[in-house]
Amino acid sequence: MGNTGDLGTVDEDGYVWIFGRAKDLIIRGGHNIDPGEIEDVLVRHPAVHLAAAIGRPDPVKGELPMAYVQLREDAAAEPEELLAHCRAHVGERAEVPVEVVVLDRMPTTAVGKISKPALRREALLAEVARVVREHAPGGEVRLDEAGPRPRAVVSVSDPAAAEALRTPLSGYPFEVSLVVAPPDRSAAMTPGPH
Repeated sequence: MGNTGDLGTVDEDGYVWIFGRAKDLIIRGGHNIDPGEIEDVLVRHPAVHLAAAIGRPDPVKGELPMAYVQLREDAAAEPEELLAHCRAHVGERAEVPVEVVVLDRMPTTAVGKISKPALRREALLAEVARVVREHAPGGEVRLDEAGPRPRAVVSVSDPAAAEALRTPLSGYPFEVSLVVAPPDRSAAMTPGPH
């Protein structure tokens, strides 16, 4: 039998208990974090309908835990309130999410399960966009998923902006391509009188 990627255990009666997927583990500086523990805490908050914890890319730790939530209909909760709830109820400090994002609707697969790959892509894009805003404002970020792993593509207007991004983006556990593409000034020009 092949490796399914499922995490589980076999009890003394021979029953197999599946409790997660290996690819869902959040690895923070070598510390394995079970996203289910974070999700269980969040769904116990009275305003939370759905929760999904993932690893947000980090240049030092590899990943940091973060969570996305969908609130119950007619419920309200701010991200800071949900973070405080996690700080009070998540067992280990390293497992407390660094960020909670409230979504109108959680992305789902064709069979209705929460799509963690979509959330991972969203987190990757948000992290790269944050670095670009800080070091080269005006740069554009997109995700290239043509290869075996997603690759962030950052377009900037000049070589100096690309150079300003090289070091801040170098430590992440994903590939980044920097593209220098001067703005298309011809589209902004209006023809003058002849």
